[in-house]
Amino acid sequence: MLRTLIRAQANSLRRGPVPRSILDDSPVSPDLSEDPALVDGIRPGTPPLHQRTPPASPTPSQHAAHRAALRKTFPAGWAPPRKLSRDAMDGLRALHRFDPEKFSTPILADKFRISPEAVRRILKSRWTPPVKEKVQRDAKEREARAGVVRLSRIRERVEAQKVLEAKDPKVGGRDSFTFE
Repeated sequence: MLRTLIRAQANSLRRGPVPRSILDDSPVSPDLSEDPALVDGIRPGTPPLHQRTPPASPTPSQHAAHRAALRKTFPAGWAPPRKLSRDAMDGLRALHRFDPEKFSTPILADKFRISPEAVRRILKSRWTPPVKEKVQRDAKEREARAGVVRLSRIRERVEAQKVLEAKDPKVGGRDSFTFE
């Protein structure tokens, strides 16, 4: 029995002092009250809730809730039926920046014939194409415009030729009033 007591004391010394129980009688009564600041999560120097700024990025719980709402709204994933060109998206953003109240999300959705969710995503996104891609797109647009101009000039020449033939019958070769 003495050996057991000595071993218990030796083990307790190796582990360190044993914490006292609140049930032990002591001349000082323990303070069991709670600090309201710690319970409410307020730290010294923290501004009240109405003066705090929200975090820049959503918290994990907010992000999870948003993803769940999107999954519920779009079970097959986000696949808009109508897609806008990059220029149309830039125009949409410019209109909203010009007057957010006049060009609100529902109004822009109606004018561009897309869903309000698509407008919200366009306004939220900040992605721009890389410079190289933008230069290539601009070159294609210039080439397409040049093709349209060439085609319209050819049409004008053909129409001018028809007008000249109608005014001067000998321009086209044969006269429509003679039988030669």
